[in-house]
Order: sequence, then structure tokens, then C-alpha cells
Amino acid sequence: MGIAEEGKYQAVIDRTYNLADVVEAHRFVDTGRKRGNVVLRVHQFQGQTS
Repeated sequence: MGIAEEGKYQAVIDRTYNLADVVEAHRFVDTGRKRGNVVLRVHQFQGQTS
């Protein structure tokens, strides 16, 4: 069993951005101030399939 399954690891999310703001997210990462993961939120439209 891995550390994630044992509950010994927890991902740290620094910031979350919408996919439309990917340039802003990339600029934040480039500043070097990032302390955790940066997440890009992708919205799926109603009725749309993968």
C-alpha cells in the first residue's frame, strides 16, 4: 500500500485557475512563489460527452 492510500500524503494546492486563465497561472508559476500545486479547472458543458 502506498503513502497516499495510507493517508500519509496529502497534495498541497496553492492556487486554482480556470482553463481560460492559463496564461495568468503560468505567470504565477514563473514567479517562483508557488508553494504547492497549481490546478487548472476544466469545465465540461452540459450534454457534452468526453
